[in-house]
Amino acid sequence: MSLAALTDYYNNDLWPLRDRRLDGWLMMDSIAPTLVASSAYVACATVVGPWFMRDRRPYDLKAVMQVYNLFQVRVVVVAATADDDDDVTTLDVLVVFAAVIVEIVFFLLLLL
Repeated sequence: MSLAALTDYYNNDLWPLRDRRLDGWLMMDSIAPTLVASSAYVACATVVGPWFMRDRRPYDLKAVMQVYNLFQVRVVVVAATADDDDDVTTLDVLVVFAAVIVEIVFFLLLLL
């Protein structure tokens, strides 16, 4: 498939199917920002990252990942237990945030 045919397919067949509510949002007006961001990610993951870390020890991210995973579990629990008719409220988010803060404090106390 030629580049011209691919461009025509995208512009004539795929672009009209987009969610028009996102028109005007940052990075949603064309495919270019997505392609640039994806290309930058691939470049960082395959070239820049290995070059940057070539003479360094790996970072120890175990504690960071544990806190992040606890936060994700709380968010999923709140989202799963929210009523189907209601959106997740600010109070739900604050409860999750407070629970995460308490878990972080307990985790830090365990490290001492």
